[in-house]
Amino acid sequence: MYQFASADDLRRFMADPKKYLPQYGGYCAYAMSINRIADISPTEWTIFGGKLYLNNNFISQALWSVAKSDRIGAADQNWAVFPKVAESR
Repeated sequence: MYQFASADDLRRFMADPKKYLPQYGGYCAYAMSINRIADISPTEWTIFGGKLYLNNNFISQALWSVAKSDRIGAADQNWAVFPKVAESR
């Protein structure tokens, strides 16, 4: 569920929702860069290159921030092969 500060913000979002969605399905960017999945903290985020990246905690945010471009490259590769839906049993 999303909340918007104004009707104008909602209109901008509706015009291009992908622009505002977090990377890696909303999972921790640092974890994805090391081929893992982790939940996030709503207080640990960065907008970099016009994209929203979320992290699990202060430590993962700090580790991810040391080499953002390298971490993003690794996370993009890992996300490309990560399952996007739950596996059926």
